[in-house]
Amino acid sequence: IDNASTYQVLSKIKEEFGFFARIANEVLNVGFAWDWKPGITQSHNYSIQQNVKSNNLKYKTKDAFNVRVRVKIRNKKSKKAYIEVGSKDKEATVHTIEYAADSEKVARDIAEARLQKSVYDGYSGDITGFGIPLTKAGDSISIKDKNEPYREGRYLIEKVTKTYGSDGISRKNQIAFKL
Repeated sequence: IDNASTYQVLSKIKEEFGFFARIANEVLNVGFAWDWKPGITQSHNYSIQQNVKSNNLKYKTKDAFNVRVRVKIRNKKSKKAYIEVGSKDKEATVHTIEYAADSEKVARDIAEARLQKSVYDGYSGDITGFGIPLTKAGDSISIKDKNEPYREGRYLIEKVTKTYGSDGISRKNQIAFKL
């Protein structure tokens, strides 16, 4: 990409290939988001009844997601232009991944891995805590709920918005998917 900043290049790579990037200890880590594992991120604990100011969390089961994943195949020998897995519904949200798959099997494996991260029993949305813990994008957050313990889970933080006010510091954590 000519005449582009590092941020513009990373944004383009994320858009075209579905990569996820985070900086840890001054090292840029890039990979597929569905390959992110709980142990490689700094983890923070939020208990809805204790250290949460507010939340816009929605709990869904796998059946409530209407998602289809499409992986394009750039191999000219393939009989198919792409592989799709997931919902067959015409109204389904389609996640398209640009990937130079060598075969239909590789494309299907990538699509299945992405679908597993996109369709799960768990939360979507955001959760707002205080100034501590010091959450960052790329970290993980364990959400606990004493009233509904079956909803507990660990999620990748996609974005953190800090605000400062008379009631102190707030960190709004947008979650990406369940780890």
